Amino acid sequence: MHQVFDTVRQMEGLGWTFKVNAEYLEVYNDRLNDLLGGKQGCPMRETPKGIVIEGMQSEVVTSVPEVMAALQRGSDKRIVAKMSMNDRSSRGHSIFTIHVKQMLEMGGERS
Repeated sequence: MHQVFDTVRQMEGLGWTFKVNAEYLEVYNDRLNDLLGGKQGCPMRETPKGIVIEGMQSEVVTSVPEVMAALQRGSDKRIVAKMSMNDRSSRGHSIFTIHVKQMLEMGGERS
């Protein structure tokens, strides 16, 4: 993450602007849960632009500490249960995603 934000700062000096967003999804019992927004049972749809998880909250992050705070907040919301070998075992899978959108001040845009 340090490299991402270091590169963002370098490129901003060359006329580029950036928007960095984080999303955190949990897959538990065939259900999709938004760990940042708190919505559970989010539907998944296929659109012409690709697969979309409806209702997912995307959070703007501007630094490594903000990314780590979002990751911690989401991790605290994961569904866990005590197992015989682990007091805090996750019963699902999670996906933490960072999206970086790069925009040239003249109007061009790349994701």
